[in-house]
Amino acid sequence: MSLLSRILSVVLAVNAVHSASDWPGPRQVSTDVDGNEYIDAATVEGGENIRYYVANFAEMTPTVFYNCKWMPTLCQNAAAYLGAGNNGPVELHYDRNAGRRKERRRHACPDRWANVHCLNLVGLPNWYTTNDNGARDYPVMQKCDKEPKRYHYEKVNDFDKDGNPKVAATGVIASCDEFPAASWVQGGSGAQTICAPNGKKKNGGVKAWMTEQNWQGNMFGNLPAWFSRFTPKDRLGAEDADRMYSIFKFNFQMVNQPSNVDITWITANGVKRYCTGIRPTSCSATLRPGEQDIVDEINEAILQLEEDVNTASQARIANNTVARHGNAKHQEKADVGSLGMVMAS
Repeated sequence: MSLLSRILSVVLAVNAVHSASDWPGPRQVSTDVDGNEYIDAATVEGGENIRYYVANFAEMTPTVFYNCKWMPTLCQNAAAYLGAGNNGPVELHYDRNAGRRKERRRHACPDRWANVHCLNLVGLPNWYTTNDNGARDYPVMQKCDKEPKRYHYEKVNDFDKDGNPKVAATGVIASCDEFPAASWVQGGSGAQTICAPNGKKKNGGVKAWMTEQNWQGNMFGNLPAWFSRFTPKDRLGAEDADRMYSIFKFNFQMVNQPSNVDITWITANGVKRYCTGIRPTSCSATLRPGEQDIVDEINEAILQLEEDVNTASQARIANNTVARHGNAKHQEKADVGSLGMVMAS
């Protein structure tokens, strides 16, 4: 066998896991005999499974915070999934693969989900939005009768002489939110869903209002941005198939802090970062002195794990090759013996 063929065999053996799993893959991570967390999942539907190892950044592992004062609907949904009193921190795993994320979303929040589930918004908490004067809340109202398929919220603007509410349009619709999110390994089929406010432009000139799902959307962008800061640059282009830098560990926690102007944020190494709030804060994602050294050490450990996995896989291939060669020799001797017996007879 040529050197190129041997290298190709190692690569295929390392990356391909021939046991099948349902697309988009498992909803929990597994642990190997050495304590390394992983999932076996395909890059695309119908493809070969790859063993993805969980990237654990130790003290630089982020914790995502939701301030339930400003995000009551999303917190209500998360609490329904996690169980009463469980505000976290809860360990979860972010998945960079876009195809798996899309499939999980399809299972939890399929197209036109809101057309069926958001017909009645009774029982949902008040929702908040931000403007130039800070944040304020509005009572949840029924969908806008003039646009029944878009489920725009209306707000009480005043009351007439008979006590009937006068309503004004808002730039907010009710749409599906799922917990755990589709971009997390734990998301997809079985996720908890709710009708949650989402800022969308309304016909007639009403602009989109920032509200719960918009703030959450900022966090969905900030979390992978944090991981990308630590991923070696030469590995960023292979986000769908890189088995060491595709699945990332993080934590999730809910708090209720009415006096805190921050709505969502991330903490890592005891430092608050990536804040989204009702007004700008000094929260910064910049690494502190010494943190890059921590990241470099963590990456060395991740790359060492990759090297160990390659070595172990190559050893298994060599052992299997020897075993097959031995079996072939044994079979050859058996065939010769059988032929001798036939000739003797």
